[in-house]
Amino acid sequence: MKRISAFALALLAGPALADNNQTDIDISNFANSVLEDLNADEPFDAIRDYVQEAQDLEERRTEGRLGSSDAFKSFEDIANENGFRTEKHQVVTDDGYILGIYRIPGALSEQNDEEPKPVVLLQHGVECDMMFWIFNRPEVAPAFILARAGYDVWLGNNRGNRWSEGHTSLSSKKKEFWEFSWEEMGTHDTPAVIDYILDKTGFSKINYIGHSEGTSQIMAGASLIPDYYKEKLNLAVLLAPPAGMSNNSVMALRIMSIKANRIIIENTLNVIHLWDILPYNFLTTGVASAFCALFNGKLCNMIMAIFMDEDPDIDYTERYDMYMSNLPAGAGYRDLLHYGQLMHHKEDTFRRYDLDSKKKNKEKYGQDTPPEYDLSLLDFPIAVFSGSKDLLADPKDVAWTVSQFQPDNVVFNHEYYLGHMSFGIAKDMSWFEVDLMAILNHYNDKCDAKTQ
Repeated sequence: MKRISAFALALLAGPALADNNQTDIDISNFANSVLEDLNADEPFDAIRDYVQEAQDLEERRTEGRLGSSDAFKSFEDIANENGFRTEKHQVVTDDGYILGIYRIPGALSEQNDEEPKPVVLLQHGVECDMMFWIFNRPEVAPAFILARAGYDVWLGNNRGNRWSEGHTSLSSKKKEFWEFSWEEMGTHDTPAVIDYILDKTGFSKINYIGHSEGTSQIMAGASLIPDYYKEKLNLAVLLAPPAGMSNNSVMALRIMSIKANRIIIENTLNVIHLWDILPYNFLTTGVASAFCALFNGKLCNMIMAIFMDEDPDIDYTERYDMYMSNLPAGAGYRDLLHYGQLMHHKEDTFRRYDLDSKKKNKEKYGQDTPPEYDLSLLDFPIAVFSGSKDLLADPKDVAWTVSQFQPDNVVFNHEYYLGHMSFGIAKDMSWFEVDLMAILNHYNDKCDAKTQ
């Protein structure tokens, strides 16, 4: 892969740095120092192996050698093979994004006119999609556990992933389409999906289970429109919630925590017209190579590291082909930059997207710096599940996040021996089968002998 030199970085970033009154920075020396830092002791072997395995998997598919693997199968096919009906729906947000969402209303053997079931909305993390909830073995995949337990299961897809790249007026090939982060998902996407589901089912409240970005968006959204979420949420389950991130150790986000790096990244994306960071088919997309070449050819590796847990023995590796055939699923560049910004501070903070310009921040927020999200405004039952081996949602940061909620609203808070992706792909999913289901059943007046 051809690498972008420090001189090229200077050409890309120089004008933007000047616009931001940072002409005192020697960008060439700065870029070289960044590259030197990245050459030191970074564990990229596992990421290279992941990419190689993904390429080998594509060859196996081309040659018809997948056997009984679920790799590359559709959501509908996997659900049907395991005895479940599915539906696909489209939701249009109030700012024009067209979201593809899925539903498991019940078993194939059930009739459509059976009694209404309590509704659960599952919301994936960054660079994932609804497939995350069926990555694992069918007997322990969260979506199927819920369906067997008698829930009406809906699966969201955030704007910008491969199922939600439509808009009523904007083209996903234009930057304007991608000018959002997970805040907009919490203030536009999730409310649109919730209202759609409640209209279809006749319920007045919904149960929400989010993983990673799926928790960030609801925390941001519920702090900005608290009355809406108080009225619509019966229970919110937060799995591996990133909010405060001062203890985060993910290298990609550490790089993005530096303003000059964000300018380099954004200007590169502007030049190559690629604002979907790691689109679904990025390994075979030539234009992505210019982005991946940033920072000594390691930037895409660092982003892919988000999918690598600190202790891989926790996870069910026999279905890696299933994971790799669906990851990454696409995400807007600001989704990751927003997380990077949160790492810039020595102490935990959870604040709105920094436009990296006092003038632009002033125009949007009425102040030079982005305001904080007030997590004390979240006024509904909250259950928190965190992982002691989670590199993205560090346990110390999760503890800070929980401390920002109203204590009476935190109905469950427990740390498990899990990594970030383990919440979907762990060998031991008893935390979901037993603990989470017990909480969910309690808040929906359902009893299950396994969870009493």
